[in-house]
Amino acid sequence: MSADADETYLQRLADIVNERVQALGPKA
Repeated sequence: MSADADETYLQRLADIVNERVQALGPKA
C-alpha cells in the first residue's frame, strides 16, 4: 500500500465519521 492510498482512505473515513457525528448531533 502506498502513502497516497492511505491518506485517501483516512480522509474518506474522516468524512464518514464527521457526517455520522453531525447526523447524531452534539452529544459531548
